[in-house]
Order: sequence, then C-alpha cells, then structure tokens
Amino acid sequence: MAKLKEYQEKLKKKSKLELLRSMLQSMAITVTAIVAIVVLVPKSPVASIEELLAFTNEIIYHVDVTDVDNAIIPGTLKVVLVNQFEYYEESIDLGKTSGMFSELNPETLYNLKVMADKGFGMENLASDKVTTVTRVGGGIIGSTLISDPVDNLTYDIGLFISDPEAEFQSIQLRYGIMNSYETEVANYVTIPLLVFDTAVTISNIAYNNVKVFLILEGIRWNNEIVELDTFDFTSPFTLYTSMEVVQVDNKQISVSVYTGSELVTDASYEIILKRNKEIIERRQVESDPGEFQQFEITEVFKNLQDEVEYVLELVATFTHPYWFTREIQVVSTQTITTLPDFDYVINVEEFENYYQIDITLTDPFHNFQLAFYTIYQIEVEYEFYYEGSSSGFTPSGDQKSATIFIDKPTLDNYRIEIGVRSEMEYYKYSILSNINPNG
Repeated sequence: MAKLKEYQEKLKKKSKLELLRSMLQSMAITVTAIVAIVVLVPKSPVASIEELLAFTNEIIYHVDVTDVDNAIIPGTLKVVLVNQFEYYEESIDLGKTSGMFSELNPETLYNLKVMADKGFGMENLASDKVTTVTRVGGGIIGSTLISDPVDNLTYDIGLFISDPEAEFQSIQLRYGIMNSYETEVANYVTIPLLVFDTAVTISNIAYNNVKVFLILEGIRWNNEIVELDTFDFTSPFTLYTSMEVVQVDNKQISVSVYTGSELVTDASYEIILKRNKEIIERRQVESDPGEFQQFEITEVFKNLQDEVEYVLELVATFTHPYWFTREIQVVSTQTITTLPDFDYVINVEEFENYYQIDITLTDPFHNFQLAFYTIYQIEVEYEFYYEGSSSGFTPSGDQKSATIFIDKPTLDNYRIEIGVRSEMEYYKYSILSNINPNG
C-alpha cells in the first residue's frame, strides 16, 4: 500500500508539472501572436487642422493629411462636423484641403474631426472645437483645377466673405508661385474683387511641381488692408521621367530612359516588355535620383520576333513628396512593331589608309534606304562621336547594293559602326558590322 500511495503522489506531481508546462507554452504562443499583430499594424496617418474659421452659419477648415504607410483605405478619408444634435461630413483627398460647412446653427459649439478607416473602423486622426459666431472676416474654401493638366493650369478659387456691417469697400486676392528650388515667393499678382464675389479664377499656373500661395484681403473704407485668410496648395505632382524609342529592327528594340526629379530621392524604375498583354521580361533600370538633371539610360531588348507588336511600360515606384504615400505609376508607354526580316551580305576590305565596305541587301519592304557608318573615339570610360556619313543604295532586281569608303581616322583607339537605316524614320536601323582595330 505504501508503494501504491507513493506512485499516486508521483502521478499527481507529474500531472501538475505537465499542466504548468502546458500553461507556459500557451502563454508563449499567445505573446508571440500578439507581437506578430503589433508588427503588422501600419503607422497611423498624420492629420493636422491648420485653420478653423467660424462665422454665423459657416465653418471654414484647412486640413493637411499625410499617409506614409498607405494605411488609409481609399475613399474613407473625410472631415466630419458634429455636435449632440447634428452630423455633417465631406470626403477629402490626401494633402492640403480647404472647405466649408454651411447652413449651421448660430452660436453653437461644433467639433470638427478628420477621420479615416485603416481596416479597423473609422479612426479620429485630428479634432478641434469651434463655436459659430457673427463677425467680420472671410476665408478661402477651395482650389479646383478646371483646365486639362498641361503646360499651364487654371484654378477656380472658392471664397467666403462675412461683412454684416459693410465694413469693406472691396476684397482682393493675392497669389504667388514658388518653384521647388525656391524658398519664398518672388512676386504676387493681385486680383480686385467685390465683397459679394464667391469665386475667382487664376490662370497660367505652370505645370512643373509648383506651390501656389493665396492671401485673401479685405479693404476697409479708410483703405486699411486686413488679411482675412491664407492658404497654399501644390500643382499636380509630375515625375520628370520619360522613355523614347531610339532603335528598332527585326530582332531588337532599344529605348532611352530619362529619370530624375528634384523632389524625389528614392525612386526606382522598371521596364516591362509585353507581347499580346503577356509579360515577356521585367528589367530594373539604374538611375541617379539624387541629381536634379535628368539621368539617361539606354536599354536594349534582344532576340525578339520580327513583325511583332511589343508594348514597353516604364514603371516608377517612389514616395509622393506631398503626402508621403508609396506610389507605383506607369509613367511612359511605347508600342513598337519590329521590322520584317531581311537578308544581307557585307564585305569589309582594309587598305592602308581606308576601308571599303560593300553591302548587298534583300529588303522586301524597303525599310532601309541608306547604308551608313559612324566612327566613335574610344577613351578610358566613354565613347565619343567622331564623324559619320551615309550612302544610298543601287537597286538590282530583288536586291540593292551600296559601297562605302571610310578614311582611317587619326585616332589612337576607335570603333566604326556599319549599318543600314531608314531615310525618314531615324529610329529604324540595324547595325551589320563593327570595325575595332584595337579590340
């Protein structure tokens, strides 16, 4: 019996230890799960209420919202005005926004909130309280682009003026432009307005990433100028990036990519090659985003099929300089059809002071009208254009031929490209041979 009791006691101790071990493991798993959730939660967007102006039945707001981690669900960002008995809301975009709530109750306390949904319900990003009151003043209640986004932009600027005792003889709006490389506005343009004007148009705003500063002023009967409100906004952001076709023949396509923007320092670029909407190749493009000047890169896509339409898309990934979201944009698209196949025979003869090049070309679609050569001077790191020339073909049945004579350049190191090209479309050409005496 003593041994049986001893055995039962050991079983109890073992059961307690196993229970304790199970509890500890459960706690560890729970803690790990909690830590994982915390890591995955994105940073909250940052919102600020920069101005809140209250009048008898109106409240004007200026807010600014940035979203570093793209946390906001699209379409959920809004400004809400609320009190115990009333609720109003307006959807807004990221960046700086100006707007107005009207037909409100006088002498009433309101709470203005900037709210958005990150996936866990609406979250209050910023809030402030204000009471409607009858007073003299005014505000800027919006800047709406009303022209196509081309070289020069036109904006409609919404205004509100409160002048119950007719203290102002007139109103004026001053606006100035500041480029991204400037630190202050050099000149302001003044637009005279009447007290009852509710909007004004400003034009000739350059489409090159500028900031527009607005100052609304009232002019009293004694000519005293009173500043009523200020607001600034930026023209649509443009990434100074482009892609151009520089060469196409029956087997390859070359494009030149220009990258660079003084406002973006973290951009990366990729060229996507498609055929019949199917992705054939993805290629990362080197760039130097820290430079203000555009940085040129040439990319060559080889081993293509003749007479096939290809689409090349230049895709940029970057942080938006105004509201800090991570953006992916197709900034340039080129649709190119490779040339039909052709045959050629080239013979290069070297003499003491010159080269003689004989080319016989079978070109059924007559894509190439000229034979040409280009001499490049070779230095340690670069090649430089030295000289070049071209010659027409002489037809002979289904073929055409040309002979080129090239004087040997007086250079220590050089390379001569020999090819055929279109007379009218500069990018249609094919390199048939290279002469490099030191190579």
